[in-house]
Amino acid sequence: LDDERPAVQHRVLHQLGRMGEPALSALSAVMASSRSPVARRNAVWALTRIDLPAARERVRAAAGDPHDEVRVAALNSIAVWRDAGAAVQLRAALQAGSPPVRRAAAEALGRTAQREAVPELLAEAAKPLDRALEHSVIFALIEIGDRERTTAGLQASTSRAKRAALIALDQMDDGGLHADAVVPLLDSADPVLKETAWWIATRRRDWGGELGAYFAARLSAPTLEPGDREALQARLTEFGDHPAIQALLATMVEPGRTKAERLTALRAMARTRAKELPAAWAPPLIAALRGTDEEAARGAVAVARTAPVPAASRTDVQAALLAVARQPA
Repeated sequence: LDDERPAVQHRVLHQLGRMGEPALSALSAVMASSRSPVARRNAVWALTRIDLPAARERVRAAAGDPHDEVRVAALNSIAVWRDAGAAVQLRAALQAGSPPVRRAAAEALGRTAQREAVPELLAEAAKPLDRALEHSVIFALIEIGDRERTTAGLQASTSRAKRAALIALDQMDDGGLHADAVVPLLDSADPVLKETAWWIATRRRDWGGELGAYFAARLSAPTLEPGDREALQARLTEFGDHPAIQALLATMVEPGRTKAERLTALRAMARTRAKELPAAWAPPLIAALRGTDEEAARGAVAVARTAPVPAASRTDVQAALLAVARQPA
């Protein structure tokens, strides 16, 4: 099992796996007495090829081996077999192992759907983890799919744990994350939560109404700084294909709005990725072209250049553009 030639090791694993039950006692002896981590690791892989409860028990014992290489092999074996009987060993490895061991333990907890381990996975997520381990912990939460226990992570004391809970809930098959849990975090003072909230929001096509209300409130704030307004303008562009956001932009261009709101909306419109301008934009664009505010007219011209106007409004928009073109000033 620890021959220097890999081909020999592979042949031995194949033969021991075919032998099945008669090989168990020899493999157990290797696990108990061999000083070679390679031999013990390969004994785990041989046991993985044997479909017997006794083989699963010996692999569980190997999850406590002093050598990381053996422990990782055992944890991967548990994951492959989805061995729910290894819950104690998996949770112990998650809490007391090296990063590679903890990563393998998290993956196995997800594969075996250990619901009781969700609080421990959230506690692990609260630590400063490397990206690979963080991904394994979050993916385990997704695979387990326990919405109720994962939702408790939104009340965690650290932003890392909250971030893990948010991403896991967002990725669960039942759509376990609601807009009211994310939209308030779009202005979070914590950069981790703010970045995560925006990442989730940009992918949720069904949150147009909630996001429209958020943008409307933020853009109407009298104390909005120029830098914040520019950031919101960029965000509006990202959501420009949401019908609710398109309607909001049309409303913001209307003459009754403040100049700052109108220019912000027009600049966001001018960066749209749509192949045709939304029909709701035509009336406020015409009003801006016919108005007395030169900056708003310039913004409306920029929008009209971006994409074709819908056929129903094309004649009116062209007439408004020609009227601007004919002004001597």
